[in-house]
Formats: sequence, structure tokens, C-alpha cells
Amino acid sequence: MSHRRPLASTGAWAKAIGSGDHSPLGADSIDPNRGSPTLRTQPMTEFEWLSCADPEPMLEYLQCNGTISERKIRLFAVACCRRVWMYMTDGRSRTAVEVAERFADGLATQYECKKAFSRALPVSDDAPVGRSAPTITEIIVAEAAADAAVSSAYPSEPESIEATCKALTIATLDAADVVFALHGFSDAARREEQSEQCRVVRDIFGNPFRPERVDPAWLTPSAITLATAIYDERSFHRMPQLADVLEEAGCSDAGILGHCRSLTEHVRGCWVVDAVLGKA
Repeated sequence: MSHRRPLASTGAWAKAIGSGDHSPLGADSIDPNRGSPTLRTQPMTEFEWLSCADPEPMLEYLQCNGTISERKIRLFAVACCRRVWMYMTDGRSRTAVEVAERFADGLATQYECKKAFSRALPVSDDAPVGRSAPTITEIIVAEAAADAAVSSAYPSEPESIEATCKALTIATLDAADVVFALHGFSDAARREEQSEQCRVVRDIFGNPFRPERVDPAWLTPSAITLATAIYDERSFHRMPQLADVLEEAGCSDAGILGHCRSLTEHVRGCWVVDAVLGKA
């Protein structure tokens, strides 16, 4: 069984459905070495980074450049899953995403992550639940959402961050497939979702061509307390307040202040919040 990565047309789906293969991402296909792309060998330019509409080459660049961490890419996978959260109708899927997020921050053990992964793995075979005769679209949406969830909880492989990164990248592809199916198997809808995922990549990793440095003098108790609340409570609407607090502490960095005050949606792993809290 092979992963549907990526589907370019309804014909690919129809072939899979017609053959009875209703589980695009099963235990065998979650092997990160199956169908995985070759890592980018050519350097990415800053213009490409800022204009890229596909998160996969961005992640590949970060990995090749040695500036990626498992925590960051797992939080990216989780963020992509949360974008299609309402389509994860099985509690096992949502639990997998929640455990994956806690695992990224060291709040869940490897055992807990493996347990959540194993419990969520069969969900796509059971989806969609509650319909005696689901449509093809309902089947694909439910399976893709379930697959994204289980991929986000792929257990860590300490000896190979490359394998872990590839597996977590599958979660982002699955999440895009949810949108693809929801909009009538529209390639345009998939591209739009991938473009939004790229925005999330930039929120989490910043601009690797212009790395920002946070002066310890800016890390006042007020800044740390506020950043902690933003992170723990997901109160990212308070990011402009963080900019004000950092500015009052002496920060005049346009990149940092601009990111905090931007209208873009922020997620856990946001590079500014992480920098204030000392997270990598």
C-alpha cells in the first residue's frame, strides 16, 4: 500500500477507491523512507524562501542547512493538523495530535507518543464513522484527516532526524489533501492550503537568511510572563502586546517587532515567542 502523495487529480483518487484501497496511509506506508523525496541539493535563495508556496522544499532546505529541530517540525505538523481539526471526528485522532504537541515540548514521553500513534493508526480504516453509505469525498476527507493526525504522532527516531522529519512532513501533505478533497479535488484549493502552510513555516522558523537575535536585556520578567501566557494559553492575539513590552525594554529590531504586530496567524513554535522563552 502506498501513500497518495501527492494526488494531482480526481483520477488518482478514483483509481484508489475503485481498487478497494481505502487506507492511503497505513502502517506500512507510514515508513518515511517510502516515496520520500530526495533532499534538496541546491541552495534556496531568500527570495525563494519568502515566496515559496510549497512547504516541502522549505523543510528540506532547513534540514540540509542544519537549522531544523524535531520540536519545530513536529509543531508545524501539529499546526497543519489543527487547520483541519473539525474533520478529525474520531477521538483517537485528536488525542494523537494533542499528545504529539505535548511530546514536542517534552510534556509527554516517547511511550505515550507511541501509544497514541498506535491507537490512531486504524482510524482511517474506520472512517467515516456514522454513515452507512458515505460518499467518496467523505471517505477521502475522513481518511486524510485521520492520516494527518497519526503522522503527527510518528514516534521520534533519535538516531535519524531525517526519517522523523520525513514522516512528520507526511502529516502536512495529508492535511492539504483534506482541503483538496473538500473543494471538489481542486488543485487550486490544495495550492492555497500549501501556501498557508508556508506562512506557518515562516511563523515557526522565521527567515533563516536573516536570523534574529534577542538581546538578553529585553527579556524582562514582564516579557517572559507575557510570552509564557501567549504560548500556554494560545493567546496569540496578544502578540502586539509582546511587541510593546519588548520595545519598552529597549528592542528596536524591526523584524521582531514587525512579526509580533503582523496580521498573520501565529502558532505554537512562533519564532519570536520561542526566542523570548529560550525554546529551540
